[in-house]
Amino acid sequence: MAKSTTLDNQILAWLYNGTSAQGLGQNLPSGTITASISGTTLTTTAGTPAIGDLVTGAGVAANTYITAGSGTSWTVSVSQTVASESMTVGPLTNIYVALHTADPTASGTQSSNEIAYTGYARVAIARTTSGWAVSGGTVNPAANIVFPAGTGGSGTATFWSTGFASSGATQILHSGAISPSIICGSGVTPTLTTATAITES
Repeated sequence: MAKSTTLDNQILAWLYNGTSAQGLGQNLPSGTITASISGTTLTTTAGTPAIGDLVTGAGVAANTYITAGSGTSWTVSVSQTVASESMTVGPLTNIYVALHTADPTASGTQSSNEIAYTGYARVAIARTTSGWAVSGGTVNPAANIVFPAGTGGSGTATFWSTGFASSGATQILHSGAISPSIICGSGVTPTLTTATAITES
């Protein structure tokens, strides 16, 4: 069901490796903007962010990043109200991987059906070529993704997802089924192997 094109590969390389892609450009170094936020709309009066940038500032909520936009109007991942102030923007350095007990769905977030065995946490994978291998429109982790060992609780991981934050109802980049499913609980260390794949479709 998936297609593999040069553009797909370039977009995935930018998203997961932080390398340049046609129409997207290279990651920019951290910089400063003057902006306000109303709901999920960030409006700049000085400076220009980029899609994928983390946004930090005195009144900015944690895990706020740019998901879309151009010019002076941008969409951010967390709804909030922030008066005009100086904010720091910079490229994301990690992609976070989550486990789910059911399909989080295209309209869901990384917290949708997220597994909750005792000890669970999302795993940060570097947004570089050492973290992800991109080829032919497909992304694979460069090494096995090992989640924290369970110390209690239960749950069966049937889906996984990638996103931009270590916790919370954050936007899903990609998600897919896990085969075979992973029965989690005390003494179990869930692991996604390098055969786990994301294919742009």
